[in-house]
Amino acid sequence: MAVIRVDNSRWYETVAAVPVCVLPWNADEFAAKWQLTLDEFEEPGLGWVRTAVLQLGHCICLAEAHLQGPDQAQRVSISVAGTSPDTRLDLFEILRAMELSEADLPWVRPLLGPARWLLYRLDDNGNEFLIERYQQPEAAETIRAQYEAKGHKQLYFVRSDR
Repeated sequence: MAVIRVDNSRWYETVAAVPVCVLPWNADEFAAKWQLTLDEFEEPGLGWVRTAVLQLGHCICLAEAHLQGPDQAQRVSISVAGTSPDTRLDLFEILRAMELSEADLPWVRPLLGPARWLLYRLDDNGNEFLIERYQQPEAAETIRAQYEAKGHKQLYFVRSDR
């Protein structure tokens, strides 16, 4: 497997990113190990940040390290889009691409797994249609509100699958 830098436009998430894990490397170690260049910018209130959009197996991820602050903040964190169908499968792809085990990671998000917040549309005939799954209820509610703001006659609602 490989760690592949992809164009930033591949990071198309429409809602908040979901942090999945922290890697055992800081930004410089990570860039050297995988022969990548990272973008660097100053984020107001947080200082300098280095980022890259990566393809790890079939998973498009955001790698991010904050250059100032405690050691843990300087390590590279990996996030996936809030529309990820299953963050546990994403973690498997990340680990496989980087030839790591979960034990190698300093932090892994608790409760990884299938997205449990479902956004539905109810049409005029009473038919329900699943639009998308979300990892966080806030993300699903945000998108529901955006659909409703467009003025469609259909009803949009969020439901947990558990």
